[in-house]
Amino acid sequence: MRDHTKLRAFILADEVAILIYQATRRFPKEEMQPCKTLGIL
Repeated sequence: MRDHTKLRAFILADEVAILIYQATRRFPKEEMQPCKTLGIL
């Protein structure tokens, strides 16, 4: 079985997740609840 961490889709998804985390890290705490409700964070 292949290592999933070497798949291009996995690498891109990981990069997107990091970018989203960096972009939302500075959100006010009261703005975080909708993100958590939607499963984004």
